[in-house]
Parts: sequence; C-alpha cells; structure tokens
Amino acid sequence: MPQPTHTPDPAGQPRPRPPHPSQASPLPSPDDASTADSGGPHGLQLKRVYDPPGPTDGQRILVDRLWPRGLRKAAAQLDAWWPEIAPSPELRSWFAHQPERFPAFRVQYQKELQTVPAARARLQELLAMVQQSPVTLLYAARDPVYNHARVLAEVVADALARPASPAVNPGISGTTDPNRASDTQASDT
Repeated sequence: MPQPTHTPDPAGQPRPRPPHPSQASPLPSPDDASTADSGGPHGLQLKRVYDPPGPTDGQRILVDRLWPRGLRKAAAQLDAWWPEIAPSPELRSWFAHQPERFPAFRVQYQKELQTVPAARARLQELLAMVQQSPVTLLYAARDPVYNHARVLAEVVADALARPASPAVNPGISGTTDPNRASDTQASDT
C-alpha cells in the first residue's frame, strides 16, 4: 500500500513529509522488493524479523526492546536478542513511528547509544562483531526507513568509517608510554 506524500498538521492542512533519511545515510535506501540493506566491511544488513532468514544473514540479532507480536521464538531463528540496545521506552513511545519526528528521534537515540551504559556496551560488541563476520539487525517495525534499526546501522557504519585513533592516557600529558617515565627524569650519575 503506497504511503501518502502529505501528512495533515493539527489544523488539518497538508504538509510535506520530511526528507527521506537515507539521503544522508551511508546505507542504501530500501527498495520495494526487499526490506534488507547491506553495508559495512563484512555486511551489516537490516531486515524485518518476520522475513525469512537468508544465506548471507550471518549473526541474526533482534534489536527491539519488545518481543515481536505473533512470532514464536523458535520461528525467529535468532542468534541473539539485545533489548538493551533499543531506544528507551519513553523515546520509543514519543516517536511512535511518525516520520516528521524521525530527525529528532535519530538525534536522541544516538545520544542514548552513547550515554546508556548497557546500550553503549552492546554497541561496542556489535562493532566488534561486524568487523569479524556478517551481521543482520532484525526489527519488527513495518516501516523499513523510519525505524531505530536504521539509526543503529548508521551509527555502526559511521564508527567503522572513522579512522582508528591511538589510545591516549588522559592522566599523563606529554608521554606516550607511562612505563617510560624515567625518560623525563634527570639523571645525576
């Protein structure tokens, strides 16, 4: 079923939809034939949890906070379920899959991924997994574009695209190796 190009505002006047988020996304936008996307060095895909598994899925991880309606756990064929990496219940309720709220939702969800310890830990785990083998992020939302899994995939793609920076010891300035502190001390022998 085609989606309307305009959504009414509270006064009943039509207003244009916000720009498609995939225009700025490193991942290709979904087409009508499939809800799966791929990207990343070993293949990071997005797929609805209701879609059948494919041979290129790799690790299948459900990234929704709530279990999908009408789906038995055995039928999902998951490798993992990570509800802690999903948006908070408050953010998810506020967003309510309304396309006009997606830009603000994206920003808030990205903040949650960096500030919520459990989400941050899972994000680090996901980054390590994607560098080793294919991963498919599964979600239950009907909309393949305006959902949190797409934002999560963008965050992963952005993190992998950044060059690695050398480890810095924030407690020591001017030295690169804290074990070689003797290099900065004067010798009287």
